[in-house]
This record gives sequence, structure tokens and C-alpha cells, in this order.
Amino acid sequence: MINEIYSHSITERVRRSALVERMLYPALRRFVYARDHPYITEDERKHTGSDLALVRARLARVDVGKHFDMVVTRLVPDRFDMLARADRLAMMALRPIGRHLAGRVLLAGPVAR
Repeated sequence: MINEIYSHSITERVRRSALVERMLYPALRRFVYARDHPYITEDERKHTGSDLALVRARLARVDVGKHFDMVVTRLVPDRFDMLARADRLAMMALRPIGRHLAGRVLLAGPVAR
């Protein structure tokens, strides 16, 4: 079972751009995390699309596949309950393309033998 923040290669390239790294991310970090520290430490990294494909390959089948947090935890903190609910509804409505938009993925299924 996986429940981790990850980035697709396209969003990762944008996130690693000089504009985002130097200007946008520091401001968003202060807003999203407030006084708390980000949950990803210096020795950790976000999962990539390749990481997610590896996990899918290790499962015999995916019994549960849910996608969350298109905007929440990326641009706004999760403490805004109504925004979190709206974000979840949007992800449900965008289910066919949700895997490309999600910031959090939950996969569950039996491990392949």
C-alpha cells in the first residue's frame, strides 16, 4: 500500500525550475506549512512516476487506486477543510485523468508472487 506524495516528470521539471525553486516555493512553503516544517526531510525525496510504475508492477492487481490532493498540500494547506473537500470532489470528477494531476496516490492490492 502506498500513500505518498509524488510528482510526475512534467510537474517535477516545473517544480525544479529556477523561478519555482528560488521564488515561488519559499513563499508557498511558508503559507502551506505555516510554522511547521515540511514533512519531507533533506534525505527524502518525492516519488516519481517511475517509482509508482515500479510499485504497480509489484502488485498482482490493484484493488484500490485512489488519487488525492490536486491543489491541497501543493498550493494550499490541508487545514482549510472546505478546500480539501472541494479538491477531493474535483479529483473524483476528474478520475480519468486524476492520476496525472494527483499529489497523493493510494494503491492497495496483493503483492505478486
